[in-house]
Amino acid sequence: MTASVGSEPLEALELRRSLVADLHARPAPRLRAPATVAFAAFLPAAGAAGRDRAHDREIAEQVEAEVSVEEHHEFASFTAVVPGAQDTLFDPARVPLTPEWAAAVGGPRAVAVLVEVVPMPADDAAVVALAKQHLDSTDLLISQVQEQQITVATDFRIDGQGCLRFLVMASPEMGPGRTGRVVRRLIEIETYRALSMLTLESAGTIGSRLGELEPRLLDLAERIDDESHSTEDTLHELLRVSAQLEELASRHDFRFAAARAYEAIVADRLAALGETRFGGRQLLREFLALRYTPAMRTVASTERRLARVIERAGRAGDLLRARVDVARSAQNAQLLESLDRRSEAQLRLQHAVEGLSVVAVSYYAVGLLGYVLAPVAHWADIDKEYLQAAAIPVVLLFVWLGVRRVRHGLHGPTRS
Repeated sequence: MTASVGSEPLEALELRRSLVADLHARPAPRLRAPATVAFAAFLPAAGAAGRDRAHDREIAEQVEAEVSVEEHHEFASFTAVVPGAQDTLFDPARVPLTPEWAAAVGGPRAVAVLVEVVPMPADDAAVVALAKQHLDSTDLLISQVQEQQITVATDFRIDGQGCLRFLVMASPEMGPGRTGRVVRRLIEIETYRALSMLTLESAGTIGSRLGELEPRLLDLAERIDDESHSTEDTLHELLRVSAQLEELASRHDFRFAAARAYEAIVADRLAALGETRFGGRQLLREFLALRYTPAMRTVASTERRLARVIERAGRAGDLLRARVDVARSAQNAQLLESLDRRSEAQLRLQHAVEGLSVVAVSYYAVGLLGYVLAPVAHWADIDKEYLQAAAIPVVLLFVWLGVRRVRHGLHGPTRS
């Protein structure tokens, strides 16, 4: 008997609870300025399905700070929060996720982000001065979010510790929840941007392979209508090219799908920031539109190119198979025609043999009949040869009818 709560089965209730709990599975940290947030994402060495979650949690406990672990399909992430002020912003000694600790996690570190949350400076000049003090002024980006209550600065460059830096300057009116959500969105923008850019390397590999396979496919397509080339050999070569294309698609399909999903997340998080311009400076979304968006278009273009080449290979294969089928049909027609001629010859031979058989059987029958008619010829005083000669037409008729009846019984009616 199934347990239930009210009229709802217990299993359905537990399922609903787990689905609702998933909405609260990754809450944003609650941050008050000043604070330091360190984030790192690791790709499993054995693939997404080979992540050891117990090991991840054990590693997180070794950090001397509050660390949250999140398990994603492709990667595992660690977020460490260190509250309180520090003498120097972005001080490597204050970062709890050290390179030595990262080496013990296992798998390559795909993303590393360091965020400093500080109180909002008194004026815009002080904001720019603080940002230039800790970030590269050449590519410095500054924008305002959350109705200008938070100012974000970054240079989208990797520092000596392998981290990308964000400087978040929050006004005193900002609550810890809103500040934490802004920091989380910034981290997610960099995380999914970096992970989607991994596909750019795959796109380069695929582009090189397509550069090798497309000329072969073109050559095979030209050979479809060339009678000097064996259709069977062309088809086998085309199948080899198609197999290599399918292997490319299967090997990189996950990366392409992940890139599309990650790009959508980046766009969503940028929109959620609600950026406004600070002192005429470039926005984060504008910077990414100039550099990140073309990379994703290259990835999408490579995916479409691969799909088109596979489609062309499929059409060429269909044409070749049709040509092979037509050739085989012609061969079968010739074979059937040859069998018809052979059957006709056999039928004529059979008729000739039947005629000879009638003569031969009649000859022996008349010979035997001579013995039977000998007493009659002696009694009637008639020469036996005359009686045999008179019986020949009758014997021939009966033998021919007998042979015909036997043939009809064995094969049915045939042409005589």
